[in-house]
Formats: sequence, structure tokens, C-alpha cells
Amino acid sequence: MLHDLGKLLLAANLPEIYVQILEQGERTGLPVIQVEKDILDGSHGELAACLLCKWGFARVILEAIAWHNSPAKSADSEFSPLTAVHVANAFARETPSTTEPPVTEYDFDYLDRIGLKNRCSLWREACGLIAKNGV
Repeated sequence: MLHDLGKLLLAANLPEIYVQILEQGERTGLPVIQVEKDILDGSHGELAACLLCKWGFARVILEAIAWHNSPAKSADSEFSPLTAVHVANAFARETPSTTEPPVTEYDFDYLDRIGLKNRCSLWREACGLIAKNGV
């Protein structure tokens, strides 16, 4: 629930800049996270993690929030809260199609590094995102 807290922080405290970020992403076709980094030199996840660090959240939770869009920044070697948040975020952002595979935002290099790249279809099936026949 906290992984996108930074978006709320930006919208509430820097609304003009946040609108600029969203509009630039729409106009250019760049991912919003890239526009955030270009304009703010950081991401909404990193912003949220900074606030939650001040509130005393555990490092493993801060990493899951800060790096949910860029999990390769972690030193993970196995499934972690970051893995769960990253994959759930990718699931939530999928663009389903009946004729093509879903468009996802998985970091397959990260998932491969931790030995879980081949689990994505299984997780999607378990979550009811695809039928058991693979469609």
C-alpha cells in the first residue's frame, strides 16, 4: 500500500510539478518514473522511502518502496518484500489483450538474478490474471 506514497506526496506538495511530470510523460511517451528522475533527480518511490525512513520503517520495507520500479538496485539474491512489491506493481500495470501477451514492467534481469524469472506466469495464474491454459 505504501509503494506509491511518493505520488501522493508530490501531488499534495508540488502539484504544479507533478502535473508537469504527468503531462510530459503523456506527451513524450516516456515512463513517468523516467520523467520524475529527469525533473526531480529521483523517483516517487525514493521520496516515499525518505519520509518513511524518518518514521523509523525497517530497511527491507524502505528498499521495497524505494526500488519497486528499479529492483536491480538491490543486493537481493532471493525472494524479498521488494520482489513482492515489484511483481505486484507490474501485475497492476499490465495491459491485457486477448491476442497478445500482456505488456508488463517486470525487471526480468532482477528476477533472473534471484532465480525467479520463470515464476511470473505461475504467479499470474495464481492471481487469476491468466487462464490455466496460458491465455
